[in-house]
Amino acid sequence: MKEGVYPAPLLYIMFIFYKKRIGLFIKSGVGFTLAEILVVIALLVILITIGVQIFLYNNRFYENQAGEIFSITATRETADRINEYARAAVALENTHLYGSTTYATDAQTVIFRIPGIDAAGQTISGVYDYAIMGPNPSDTKRLELIVDSPDPASVREPRLLLLTDKLTSIAFTYDNADPALVRKVDYEIIVTHTGRTPASEQIFGSATLRNK
Repeated sequence: MKEGVYPAPLLYIMFIFYKKRIGLFIKSGVGFTLAEILVVIALLVILITIGVQIFLYNNRFYENQAGEIFSITATRETADRINEYARAAVALENTHLYGSTTYATDAQTVIFRIPGIDAAGQTISGVYDYAIMGPNPSDTKRLELIVDSPDPASVREPRLLLLTDKLTSIAFTYDNADPALVRKVDYEIIVTHTGRTPASEQIFGSATLRNK
């Protein structure tokens, strides 16, 4: 809203003025003049214009805030998932077949090898599940988390979770070239929400394999 322009006082002034005029009209039978009608129309145009400007401003503000919130939420959820599975992992897996796709631990994808669990929530020796984090091979804007439990002895629930479909880039670096010897995973994630008011969020972090 422009400084010093307030619709409510204008409406109040119009109401008081024309209330008096209507009273005079009822008493005397005299109608409104052309000038008065034009003034009313002009004031209504001003009020409508101000209302439209307020609406458009609020709409742009909402879109901008929504884009920022989306980007921040997506990057932070991704970081939380990386740390969650890193804490549970005993090592990184070099490659893993999921469905018909073979995933590999590299600069854009990480595969955590995590102990399988039984119905009591206890880890099972020699049984492993796998958590894969990386872009979808067919659409690199879709960042996915895949949890695969290939051994029926583990009751961990398989899942395929879309973390964001606005991924700009994701990068992993490791403290050892051999995935089996990695203890720390560094990551950088950028998510960009496009539209009338684009918003981008970048996050850096490190995750340590606690079960090494």
